[in-house]
This record gives sequence, C-alpha cells and structure tokens, in this order.
Amino acid sequence: MGRHLAEGPSRTAGGCLPRRWRTPPRRLTRASTQLLAVMGAMTLSITGVVLGAPSTAFAAPTVTVPATQAAPTVTVPATQAWTDTGVDVAGAVSLKASGTIQVGGPEPNLGPAGSTTGCVAGPGAFSGSWVANGFPCWSLIARVGNGPAFYVGDGVTLTVPSGRLLLGVDDETAAFGDNSGSWTVQVSSSASNCPTIRFIGVSGSGETGLGAVVGPLWKKFRALEPQARLYPVPYPAASVLEFPVAWGDYLSSVTLGKSLITSEIVNLVIACPQVNIVLAGYSQGAWAARLAVAELGTINRDRVRGIALFGDPLFDPNSSADRGIYGHFYGATTPQSGFPYSGYSAALPSDLTGRTGDWCVVADPICNPNPASLSPEGIGVHMTIYQTLYIGPAATFLSDLV
Repeated sequence: MGRHLAEGPSRTAGGCLPRRWRTPPRRLTRASTQLLAVMGAMTLSITGVVLGAPSTAFAAPTVTVPATQAAPTVTVPATQAWTDTGVDVAGAVSLKASGTIQVGGPEPNLGPAGSTTGCVAGPGAFSGSWVANGFPCWSLIARVGNGPAFYVGDGVTLTVPSGRLLLGVDDETAAFGDNSGSWTVQVSSSASNCPTIRFIGVSGSGETGLGAVVGPLWKKFRALEPQARLYPVPYPAASVLEFPVAWGDYLSSVTLGKSLITSEIVNLVIACPQVNIVLAGYSQGAWAARLAVAELGTINRDRVRGIALFGDPLFDPNSSADRGIYGHFYGATTPQSGFPYSGYSAALPSDLTGRTGDWCVVADPICNPNPASLSPEGIGVHMTIYQTLYIGPAATFLSDLV
C-alpha cells in the first residue's frame, strides 16, 4: 500500500484517512456498468476513429497454448497499464476474463469488473489521473490499436475496427508499482481477421521503429507482397555506446526482444493457424530473432516461412543459411559461445536453415570479427553495408518463401 499512503497518515484511532481515501468517488450502478459496454461497442463500431497515443512499455504476454488451435488465452498483469495480446481483430470479438489482482488501496482481491464500492476512474477519484476515465476503478479495459478504451469487465462481445487488441488495467497512471496478481482473458475473434502474411521486424541497437535496415526491407517486401501486415517488435533496442558498462542492459534488451518475438509468433499461430510468418532482424535484433526461433516448438516453427538476418552477432560462418561475403577467422566453427555471449547463444534449428538468409560481410566486426574489421571503419561498414547491397535480394528471398 506504499504509494497510496504517501499522501497522508495511516488510519488510527485518533487519526484521519489518507488523502486518497477522503473524497468519495462517483459511483456506478450495475445498470450503468452494463451501459458502458454497450456505449463502447457503439463508439467502436460506428466511428472506428483513432484517439490519443498508445501507452508505453508493453510487456510480453503470457500465452497458454492448448492442445488444439483454440482461442488464445492472455495473462494481463496488474503491474502495467497495457498488455499486447498478439491478436489482430476486426468485426465481432468476444472477451471472457477471470482471476484477481491486488492494488495498494482500500479494495483487495479485485476481479476484472473492478471496484465493488462504486469507484469511478476519473478526476474525482483519488489522484485524478487514470489510464482511462469513466470506467470502474481497477477494472479490465481494452483498446484496438491507438483507439479509445472500452470496458471489458468480466466479459463482453462487441464489434471493433481492425487492429491489434490491447488489454489494460484501469489504475492511476503512476500507481502500478505496488500492484500484484493478474487476470486471464480468453480472446475469440473471427478467423477472417487473420493476416495471410505477418512481417515481424526487429531493429538494431539504438534504433527506433524498424530502423535503417529492417525498415527499407519491409518496404521492399510489402511492394512484393501487398497483403503482408507488419509487427514492429517494441523492445528497447538498447544502445551499445556505453559498452561495456551497459552490457547488462544490452543483454536484458536482447532477452525482452526474444520474449516479444516468441509471444507474437505463438499467439498468432494459435489465432491464425495458416498464417505465413517472415522474421527480419538487424544486429541486436538479429540476435533476439535467433534466440526466439530457437525456443519455438515444431508447430510454430513451421509457420515461420522465412527469416532474414543482417550483421548477426551469432553469425555462424559454416551454416548453409549464410549469405554475403564473409571469412573464417580465429578458427570459428560455431556461433560465438564464449564471453560476452555466454548463455545467450543459439544455433538455428536445422529445419529453418533452408528458410533463413544470414547476411554478413568480412569487414563487419559484429558478425565476422577479424583484425581488419576491428576498427572504426568496420563499425561504419556494419551500419551502412546491408541497406546498400542486400535489401533487394533479402526481400526477394523472403517473398519466394511465402
């Protein structure tokens, strides 16, 4: 309860309530709660507009994979505002929620319906700054892409515009630090919403968006496959400018990237069993991509139809996936496994090598370290060569595989 008591003393025999508890919040009746779901459905189905900016820090969703290809089940942690479900929706969608969370306030063990005392999120409740206004405090909410939030509670069926479904916890924006627990949400959406091709792009160190290599590749690939739909992996892409001081941050970034890629693929295959997935990563993004596919099961790997890697720190100079102009140095015969790669190395699964292009050049110190490449000029090669020489061939390579 730390963050909720920071503004006032604890309640004692002769004391007073903390400030957060003093102002009685507006109250919702059961009828008005039901009306919220109806209004949300009308707003989304009639307008489909994009309002506001997305919240940051999407954590990788926890995925339950059933024996058959059933509706995906997503865990929504209470410790963050929004969770990416990995599911694209359009038209009719049904959400069914269960579980309990704990928040540092007066109402413990809250279900997805939120407050049981009538608290309404908004300017009149506690700090006044909430993820979304007008819904029961601490309730399960959702949005599609950057669109307006709508109330989910224990469950709802409604019509939504096309886009990525995100699930959220309607808490005060600065008050997630002492929350715990999670809700489980089953997501059912029409199979017709499934993309034919999903392009998963992973940028390099210090880049934003898709970056200088994967971004141009996506444009070339989309020109060849207009039906493809994009998922840019929202991981930190930590900078290496402070190496080796920030090496721990870099490895944490790689690990989160790997988790987000894995979750996207697993969720997508559950919802859309016939989807064709292509995966592209540059530098740090190539590292995360390689680790991700190494963790996938056979069913999920089968839907990964093509992989393009550039400047891969785990480049194996003896793999049949290799592309470009590279050399064999220091007796390297396997992906780097010593420091600083210890515990973060993985070979490509054998069933994916024929569907993978791993581009490297001899002057790149990241994928092919050697006396000639370990120089400022070598770093320049790493940052410029791939978009100059290999974007077109890589786009064609991926297109031929889908």
